Amino acid sequence: MENFYETLGIGEDASETHIKKTYHQLALKWHPDRNPGNAEAERMTKQINNAYDYLSDKVKRAAHDASLLKFREAQEEKAEQERQSEEAERQRKAQDAEDRKRRQRQQQQQPQRFPWGPVLGGLAAVILIVLLVGGGKK
Repeated sequence: MENFYETLGIGEDASETHIKKTYHQLALKWHPDRNPGNAEAERMTKQINNAYDYLSDKVKRAAHDASLLKFREAQEEKAEQERQSEEAERQRKAQDAEDRKRRQRQQQQQPQRFPWGPVLGGLAAVILIVLLVGGGKK
């Protein structure tokens, strides 16, 4: 959103006299006749005229001030939401790191086990074959 006070380089509490004086100084500085062929001067002249048009009219100035206030409030709300989102992300990452550390500690505390399943399964198969093939004869 364009801030007409910034365009004129004045504070929001500027008096009508100060606004008018500043406008005339800037209008002279950036006037296209004093800056022939300067596209920047033409752009600045339009911005300065627009800013003065709003700030010199009490109704338009009040509307501009209200718009600035709403804009700033929206910006602050957005910034707060971003801060909250960043904080939530930071907490999630911290929790993930803590979970990883906890799992690592649990794995380190568990005794190392020999994988007996395949050995016992193979031993049982050998015993069964011996019994079936001839281990049962006397």
